[in-house]
Amino acid sequence: MGIFNRIFFYSRYIVLLGVFGSIITSFILFAIALYSNICSLINAMAKLKDVSAVHAVARDVLHHADDYLIATSMFIVGTGLYSLYIDKAHLPQGLVVKSLNELKNRLIGVITVAMAMTFLGESADWDGNRNLLTIGLSIAAVIISLAIFSWLSNTGGEKSDH
Repeated sequence: MGIFNRIFFYSRYIVLLGVFGSIITSFILFAIALYSNICSLINAMAKLKDVSAVHAVARDVLHHADDYLIATSMFIVGTGLYSLYIDKAHLPQGLVVKSLNELKNRLIGVITVAMAMTFLGESADWDGNRNLLTIGLSIAAVIISLAIFSWLSNTGGEKSDH
């Protein structure tokens, strides 16, 4: 193997920086979300008779679900990059990624759900003063843009990115 081939072959390990960064970020986000979730539930248990506290718990649950989705997306990025560029890992079927396009599409799916959760959280927090239509249309515009990007990426003729 020539020197340039060796350099190119081993340069793929630079992706490990992104793998480690994504997975460490994922673990930290999961820990923060879990801690916040537990604190919210303990606080709610202390105020079970207060109806507004029950509504606050419902809003908190939506926010925590959003936090878990963001942590999950970072984990998907990390494991996807590893399996694409370093080595095929033994992963659950939901984390197996065969191309960069597939990784992007999975990330777009998680982002779409997270944005929908954000809108649900905003609507749960709605006090009647903010314009939910503007927020909803903004989120819809981003989701539509992501859908068009995903569609164009998948119909561009490339079947695999690696």
